[in-house]
Amino acid sequence: MLTKMAMAARSASRELALLDENQKNSILTSIADRLAENSSVVIDANQEDVKEARAAKMPEHMIDRLVLNEERLEMIINDLRRVSTL
Repeated sequence: MLTKMAMAARSASRELALLDENQKNSILTSIADRLAENSSVVIDANQEDVKEARAAKMPEHMIDRLVLNEERLEMIINDLRRVSTL
């Protein structure tokens, strides 16, 4: 599964490299908008991921990096919007 995801990411990165600045900025803004619109769904799904990580006995410092709350998600959204203006 990870190999498949890595191959898809590599392919997507090649496609993204061909986009112009406006297209890339539009994509970043769209991602930020969708995250904001669906923040409760994202946070709920993340809570399930955290439960699975704890059940798998993942080290707590790694789980902390995995945890998304409203504040962290808002920071991600703001960072995406800032990058789109660079």
